[in-house]
This record gives sequence, C-alpha cells and structure tokens, in this order.
Amino acid sequence: MSVLKKMILGVLVFISLGLLNQVVSQQPTYTIDENFNTGELFRDGSSVADFLILDDGRYLVGGGFSNYGVSPVEGFGMIFSNGAWDNSFITGICSPIEIILQEDGFVFPYITNLFKVTMDGDFWSSAHGVFWPEYNIGGTFSPYNVARAWDVYQMEDGDLLIGGAISSDTLQPNLFRGITRIHADGTHDPTFPIINITPNNSSGAVREIFHAPNGSWYISGSFTAINGHETNHVAKLTAEFTVDTTFVSPFMYDGPVNYTEDIILIDEQSRVWVSGYDMRLLENPNDTIQLCRLLPDGVLDSTFPLIKLKGVYPDSWMTWKPSYARGASELEDYPGNYLIYGSFSHYNDTIQPCITVINDAGVIQDNFFQGEGATKYTPFDDDDFIYPAVTIVEQLENGDLLVGGGFSEFMGQTHHSVVKLTQGFVGVEETKQKIDIKTYPNPASDNLHISLPTGRAISGNIYNAVGMQVLDFPFVNSQTQVDIRKLEVGIYFVKVQLENGQIAFGKFIKQ
Repeated sequence: MSVLKKMILGVLVFISLGLLNQVVSQQPTYTIDENFNTGELFRDGSSVADFLILDDGRYLVGGGFSNYGVSPVEGFGMIFSNGAWDNSFITGICSPIEIILQEDGFVFPYITNLFKVTMDGDFWSSAHGVFWPEYNIGGTFSPYNVARAWDVYQMEDGDLLIGGAISSDTLQPNLFRGITRIHADGTHDPTFPIINITPNNSSGAVREIFHAPNGSWYISGSFTAINGHETNHVAKLTAEFTVDTTFVSPFMYDGPVNYTEDIILIDEQSRVWVSGYDMRLLENPNDTIQLCRLLPDGVLDSTFPLIKLKGVYPDSWMTWKPSYARGASELEDYPGNYLIYGSFSHYNDTIQPCITVINDAGVIQDNFFQGEGATKYTPFDDDDFIYPAVTIVEQLENGDLLVGGGFSEFMGQTHHSVVKLTQGFVGVEETKQKIDIKTYPNPASDNLHISLPTGRAISGNIYNAVGMQVLDFPFVNSQTQVDIRKLEVGIYFVKVQLENGQIAFGKFIKQ
C-alpha cells in the first residue's frame, strides 16, 4: 500500500472514530401523490371495496358508495391515473365487493348474485338482451340457490370459483355448499367436487378463497367442518379440491358473525395470515387476538407474535368499532416487508392508523408510513364521524400504492376514500447502538466474516464513509460471509436488522 493511501486511511479512521458516530441511510417511505385527487367522487355511503388496474392506465373502483346528489358515481366508477372521473364508463346502482376482469367485461359478486357488465359499464342484460349467466335470475345459480356470494376467484383457465352460502342444492337437497365453480361463460361445472360446510344453514359461509404456492387451496369463513372434517373458520383443500384432513384450525368457533377469522394473505412460504375481530385460540380461549400467522399445516407460527389491533376513536358516535385487518400483501420492491391494512388505530400499543408495514417477525417498519394513515371518516357531513378503514391496497408497477377504504382524511390531508401514495426515500440518521457486530479479518480484502453476539438477523447492509449504501447481503442466523472484493479501499460501516427490530452496527477497513 502506498504512503498516500495509508495517510488517507488514517484520516478516515480518525474521522470515523471521532466524528462519524452516525450512519445516514436512505429508507423507503410513502407520501401522498399531490398530482392525484378524486375530489368527492367516492365520499358518500359505504367504503371503496376493490380496485382493478387496467392496462390503459385507468382504475376501476367498486364499492358501496352512493352519490346522494353529490357525485356522478354510484357503486362503480372509472377514473384516470390522476383521479379524474372517466364519464365514458356507465355507472349503475350496485355495490361490488370484488371485480373480476374477463375478455368481454367485468364480473362481480353482489349479495345473492353474480353480475356482469360490458367493458364500458353497461349491464350485460341491457347490452345483450339476456342475463349472464342465462340462469342467473333472482339470485339463483342453476342448480343452486345462493344465500350469499362472498368471494370469486378466477382460475388460470378462466373458470370462476364462487365462495359463499350456497344452499338448497336441488341435486342433493341435504347438502349445503360453501364453494361451487362455473365456467368463464357462466355455465355450471358439474364436475366440481362437493364441498359441504357445517352449519348446514344460511349462517354458514365461505368468505375467502386463496391459492397457495404449494398448490393447496385455503378457505375461511363461518364454519365448523368441511365435508365432516372438523376445522373452525379455516380449512385446507388439496389441489383437486378434496379436504386435507391433516390441517386442523387452532381457532375456536365464535359463531356465524362477520369480522370472524378470515385469511388475509398466503405468502410465498404458503404460510397463512389470519385476522378477525376478537379471535380466540383453542389453547387460550379467554384471550382475544386480531392477527396471527399459521404454518401450512395449521400450526401457529411461533416466530410470529400474536397481535392485538385496537380501534380508539373517541370522537366517533359509534360505540362498536370492530378492529381487524382487512388485507395484507408483501411489498414487491421490499421482500420480507408486509403491508397490513384494515380498521384499526393501533398495532398492539403503537399508533398505526389503518395501515402499517411489518417485517417477517411482526415488527413495525416505521420508515414506510411514519405513523400516519387514515385518521378520520365523515362520509355525509363533517360532524358525522365514523371510524375509518383501509379495505384495499394495490401496488402499481412503479412502486406507488393505490389505497381505498372508508376515510375522509389520510396523512393529514382531505381525501375521500381513495388516495395514491408515491414511493420515495428519506434520510435517517442511525446512532450507533450498544449491539456491536464482530467483523474479521479487519482490515479485509476479499471476504469479510460478520457475526452477532446475540439475536438472529434478517438482513444486512454496508455503507461507505459518507453514508451511501454500497452493498446488501443475506444473513443466516447470527453469522455470514460477504464478498467485498469489488469495494474501493476505505472505511465502511455494517448495519444489520435483527428479528426483534433492533439494529446492530459494525465497522471494517477494506484494503
């Protein structure tokens, strides 16, 4: 090493020991997109329930909102990417809770029915003179009567799984189906196996259908058994839609009410994320929780804590405010970080207004929303305070988020039930903690060994002397090895994120 390089290293070491006790890193965050605003299009009535992102850049919005003479949009609305209303799309009086795209139109469940509209929003029966499907009249699926259609899952071949309360089976009158399947054209699929749910009355229903990466199907709702196999609220089906009897739910059955245990996410490891209002576990029936995670076989995931979600809204006139998560998704740009959203003001005891990001260990990642979210919902007038909720979040291709629900204020600004968040970064000064990382050899030239004195790590980053991130690396348990041959000569800082949320720091010299 030249004398000049040694002098430079000496100066850098002196500076790092005396002055650089902090690392400035760039952390992802979300802020309101000021170029997007829907005004009062979705202000009145119930909340926004679903989005459909179209290839032409428009957004189809569905929900229970009503115009009440204020907005031209009722139940269904098409908006441009800036939030402006597309009045070429016909809106009708309906309240879709989910929207499915087909080649020639949109299908959505509505109470006891499946509706279909054309690509410009006209009802199928008005445009073509026949109902879709042709037997879908008065809430009747031939050969079934439908007490409630809760969920529709579009399969790869275009067939549609329908989850709900499907009663009065004319083929087998004593059976009460929770799922049936129809073809893309709306015709009944007689080959679909019987999925009989208990209780055998209108109180029983399948509300959510999920397909797992391991090929299995998971369903949730108000039931105590599937085809005679006892499993409360959550069940597992094989790829062929037979009951997987190795899966047994850990939950108590708490009756046929809404807000009970429902699946909100099946992640890439086929783990089952479940949320509900006042969920109770068989192993501890006297305590209530609102969020937990199961392993693929139904066993509670011991690496994820039992979470309590609370709704604290002293200004609301509503005395009953069910707090639970409505949905979840893994952030595509930040694997291992999960969006959790719903109707809650607190995640455990931390204020997180209806939306938060947590890591795989269930620890809040503050940088994404910085404790802000949906804080107010006054759908009819400014004095009529109802508790807010986020019911749907879509991740856009550029990393932005389209957020919908029932709210009038988001991140301190007035936005009625729809807001777009833009992705950015914020500089965060991180003071060196007491948890020190051991790095060796030090100085190092090829491979750097990194180990922790305690805890388990989930990720690691390396920063140069001016705080710029230059490398990230995976971490297995408490130690790892990193190839640093491409780094320039100089002093570097190591930052490691632990499962418990703590940050550990270290330092090394590249020679």
